[in-house]
Order: sequence, then structure tokens, then C-alpha cells
Amino acid sequence: MTMKRILTFLWAALLWGAASTTSPAATHEPARRPNVLFIAVDDLNTRIGCYGDPVARTPNLDRLAQQGVRFERAYCQFPICNPSRVSLLLGRYPTTTETIDFAHPALLGPDWVTLPQHFRNQGYDVRLLGKIFHFDKNLMQDWYPGEAVPGEEYPPDWSAGEKWVRRSQEVHARMLADRMRWEPYRTLAPPPNSFARMLRTWANVFGPVADSQESEVAAHPRAYDWTADVRNAKDAVALLAQYAAADQPFFLGVGFYKPHVPLVVPQRFFDLYRPDDIPLPGDFAPRPTAPDAVPRYALRDNLDLFFEQSVTPESARQAIAAYYACISFMDEKLGSLLDALERLQLRDNTVIVCWGDHGWHLGEKGMWAKGTLFDVAARAPLIIVDPRRNTAGRTCLRTVEFVDIYPTLVELCGLPVPTGLEGMSLAPLLDDPGAARDKPAFTMVAREDWLARSVRTERWCYTEWDEGRRGVELYDLQADPRELRNLAAESAHASTIARLRALFHSGPVAKPAPIPDARRAP
Repeated sequence: MTMKRILTFLWAALLWGAASTTSPAATHEPARRPNVLFIAVDDLNTRIGCYGDPVARTPNLDRLAQQGVRFERAYCQFPICNPSRVSLLLGRYPTTTETIDFAHPALLGPDWVTLPQHFRNQGYDVRLLGKIFHFDKNLMQDWYPGEAVPGEEYPPDWSAGEKWVRRSQEVHARMLADRMRWEPYRTLAPPPNSFARMLRTWANVFGPVADSQESEVAAHPRAYDWTADVRNAKDAVALLAQYAAADQPFFLGVGFYKPHVPLVVPQRFFDLYRPDDIPLPGDFAPRPTAPDAVPRYALRDNLDLFFEQSVTPESARQAIAAYYACISFMDEKLGSLLDALERLQLRDNTVIVCWGDHGWHLGEKGMWAKGTLFDVAARAPLIIVDPRRNTAGRTCLRTVEFVDIYPTLVELCGLPVPTGLEGMSLAPLLDDPGAARDKPAFTMVAREDWLARSVRTERWCYTEWDEGRRGVELYDLQADPRELRNLAAESAHASTIARLRALFHSGPVAKPAPIPDARRAP
């Protein structure tokens, strides 16, 4: 090549480079922060397809797992609705929030902000539909505009604008719709006048309700459409359509009620399951029954199903089928949200988090309840989808906990990290689900006027009841995943117990957490 050609080539390259750097197509504008779809499911355990359950029909939960990372070993901090949600939404352990029951609101520190409040402070449009918080006015009214609907946990929307809650007759219709009963069980009128009567009528009910019976519910011909999950799913889709035309990033929380009791949904969801084909747990018993050498405090009375009843295998299979039917009902509504994200071209810039607030016993150890420290109650589904990562369809086997969700979303969306968060971001596991992680999971429950605490690693679960004064438990989760053999009294495991016990005395869970009289669990 001659010198003239070389100079001509270099001059052309220089001109092309200058043009390309000033071209509008090459201008580097700040990337829009990702949206967040935050999905909470009440009383959802891991009896779903993507977690390996062969019976459950959950195509949309399974689809969601294929789009993101499924966390196999995710644990709540307190296996009851309110304490679990308060802990997650504040990013702090129950020993910090001091929320251990349904009756008392969270005790907020002076500089604490909830997860959605933090996103709102950073410029997100933040909305709530359904059950995200649990009747906690401190967490809601601290920053919601307006007042909550009387008798409901729903405030107006999380940002100024339309009110996405239904008042007066609409709220009444929805409540009635959620409590529809197949004829032999329609026992809710007049309303129960005591907690025990409520349990005998409301919580003991499970079975189908036909779509054709909508007109029988208090003269509301469209009662089914006013069930909480149906209504909230429709409103969520409408909101997503608005967001598709807007420039502001959104944080949309959608809380599904099912599979919370009563286990009543339309017949077509029951048609998906044959009770005779449903296997019972290997440790099924007619009433709550502890394995050998397990403290009695490890059990909980059946308050949600089979209250004051002895359960037959036939009834147990019918109840499990009803639970599956409710999951499938919820799954269908979830599918409408996922379809809307794709149809509205929001999927590629929306982080999705789907979680169950805790697990649920379906006859394991004779229990039909939450509120225990066994794996089936403490462990719950967690799926995180970040479309910017290439780990779709992967499974993470590391031990994680729900207090980690707050810092995870903050990091994924590039927001400043609030002070005082006690979890650890899961973002590295979204890049590499097999990455090392040396962090245990802590779960707590209240009994009388004292706490019990469990710590879980990838192999072990160690539990102290009242700091060990009322019993201890140790399970090898790899060899004994159903937690049937308590190893705590075996001398061969003394060093393991010492190592696990030390974890209780370090970090946020080490702070003292006395339960005042006003906060004692029932």
C-alpha cells in the first residue's frame, strides 16, 4: 500500500469515527431503571411443579421459574403472616422489629423505611394490590396518602392517583365472594362471635363452589369477579397497561390470598385433582404428633384446618386436593400478569420477585397449620427474574432467607442502600447460582412469653426452645429431610451443636428480644 493510500485510509477512518461518535444512534443516555413486579402469595408452600411436586398443576409458576432463578432453600424469618411480612418489608429480623404476632404493629425505628417506601423515595411509582402488608397501620399509613378503608388492610394506592381499592358494596361483595361455600358448609351468617366459633365454621371449610352459584351470594350476581385475587389480577393488568405508556419506573406489589384458608375455589380447579391419587406425607398422623425426643413446643394446634378434629386419610386427601386447587386458581391469575408483561413489552425491563410468606403443613406430623420451625413451615418458594442476566431456568441450592430480598432489589435497581438492613443481597447468586455463600438462615416462633429460634445451614437445622431451657433439636437435612430424627442428644454431634449455637450469639439475631406482656402470642 502506497503512502498516499495509507493517508487516505486513515483520514476516512478518522472522519467515520467522528461521525459515529456524534450520531444520535450512538448517544449514550442513562439506562432506565428496571421496573419491579413484587408478587406475594399467602400460605404458599413448596408443593408446586417447579419445586418438584408431581401433582401440582402450576404452569405459570413453572413458567416464571424458567425465566429466572429458583431458590430451592429459601426460608422466612417467622412462619406466620404478619411477622414474616414485616421482617421482609423492613429488611430486618423479628428480633429487631419485635413483631411476633398479628395483633401489634411494627415498632419503627426513626430512620427505617419499608421496601416500597424506599422505591417511592427514589422516584418510582409504587402501587399496592392485595395482601402485601398484613393489617399493619404503622407500615402503611406512615407514607400512604389518604386513609385505609375501614375494616380493610388496603390503603389507597401507593402513589397519588386512582384508588385501587373497592369501597362499600364492592368491598362487601368481594368479602362474601371469598367466603362462598358449597351448600353443606355455608355457615357464615350471622358472623361468628368468637374466635373458636370462627375456627369451627370458617377455617374448617374446604371444597368447590360452582361458578353458576355466583347469584346466590347476597344478590351480587358477579360475586366471583369480586373475589380478591380475581379483582386484583384484573386491576394489576390495567395498571401495567398504564405503565407501558409512561416514562416513570414502577414498583407494583400484587398480593394473592389463595391458597390461604378457606380452601374454596370454583369447581373447575378441583377437577384438576383426584383425591384418591394424592399421596399422604410419610409422617401423617390423625392429630399433631411429635417424633421421639422432640419437645412438645415444636407442635402447633391445628387452627387453620381440622380444628378440634381427628383427621382420617380420606379427609386429608380431600383437604390436600383443595389446597392444590387453590394454588391452581392463584396460578391462573398470576398467568394473566405474566401475559400482560409480554403483551405490553414490559418484560425485558421488569425485575420480578415471587415469594410465599411462609410454608404450610399438609398433614406432616399431623399438622394443618403454619407457625412451626419444621422445614415444611419455615421454607417457602422464592423466584427472582432479572431479564438482564443469562441465568434463566437455573436453580440455586444455597441457603437464603427472606430478609435478603430487600437489599437484593435495591442492588438490582441501582438504588442507594438504606442503613440498618440486616440481610445480604442475592444478586451474586443471580449471576452464578452456584457461587459460594457462607450465611445461615434464621427462623423464629413465639410460644407463651418466650421465643424459639432455628438456624439452618446447607446441611443442618438446629433449634433452641427458650434458649435451650425447654428443649433443643438437631436435624441432618441431607440425610433426614423430613426431620424425623432429633440428633441433639447424641454425643457424636456435640461439636456441630456448639458451632451452630454460636451463630445465635453473633450478628443481628444476637440482640435480646424479650416479649412484653402486650406482645405475647396467643
